[in-house]
This record gives sequence, C-alpha cells and structure tokens, in this order.
Amino acid sequence: VTMLEMMRKHARNWLMKIILGIIIIVFIFYFGTIGGERKAETMATIDGKAIAIVDFQREYQNLIDLYRQQYGDRMTDDLLKGLNLKHEVFDNLINQAIILHKANELKLDVTAEEVRTSILSFPAFQRNGAFDDRIYRQMLRSNKMTPEEFEDRQKRVLTIAKVENLILDAVKVSDQ
Repeated sequence: VTMLEMMRKHARNWLMKIILGIIIIVFIFYFGTIGGERKAETMATIDGKAIAIVDFQREYQNLIDLYRQQYGDRMTDDLLKGLNLKHEVFDNLINQAIILHKANELKLDVTAEEVRTSILSFPAFQRNGAFDDRIYRQMLRSNKMTPEEFEDRQKRVLTIAKVENLILDAVKVSDQ
C-alpha cells in the first residue's frame, strides 16, 4: 500500500484532512513565498550579480517614456511592440553587468566625489547655472527614486564610461 493509496482510503477521516491541510500550507508558504520570491525578484544572474526585475521594469519604463517624448502621438502600442524594447533593455542590462564585472576585475572604481561632481553638473538639476537641491529631489521623486538609488545608478554609469574610455584609449586607429 502506497502513501497515496492510504491517503485516498482515509480521505474522509478528519485527522487525515487536517494533516493534509497542514502539509499543503507548509508547501505553499515555503515554496510559494520563500523560494518564489527569490526567483521573482531576479530576472537573470551574471557572474553572481543579480539583475532584478525591478531594475528591468524601471529601465523599460524609462525607455518607453523616452520614445513617447520623441514620437508623441505617433507612438502606438503596435509600434512599441515592433521596437522590441524589452529585448533591448534586457540586452543592455546584461551588457552593463558584464562591463561592471570587468571593471571590478580591473579594479576600476568611481569615487564618491566623482559621483557628486557628476550629479552637481547635471543641467536638469540646475537653476541659473547652479545645482538646486530642491529640483534634484523633486525630479527623483517624480521618477520614484531615492537619492541613494540615483547615486548608485550614477556610479554604475560612470564606471561603465571608465571601462569604455579605457577600451577606446587602448585602440589606435590608423590614418589609412
């Protein structure tokens, strides 16, 4: 007699129903939330570094917003689908992860001062040629970002730029 056959025989027994209920609840909570959350939060992993779904969604929405600004009323859902932006965003995130991994291998780092200087020089955060903290925080709020998230993002952008510049500096193009 297998366990499944025994369960079928005694399924009408209240004790068996309670035991089955407990087993089901344990499976749902353990595998449904704990294991599921980890899988749901991460879209891909590159060299041990997770690409979060939240990052993908944010980048995807930013790209859609950019195209909507450029195309205005001409931007349709069909055009968006045709542009295959999800694939583009995913590729970009993978490329960024690979470049950041290489930067880590090369021990290229961006200092807090470099991040600060970069943010202070953003034209969108300036009023009359000077950085305006109120505008900075307002723009971050409208983009649903904290200053820490933006600074971390800016650090990644600057790190990627350093790797790209290192590669470009190493490549010499002949005059011919």
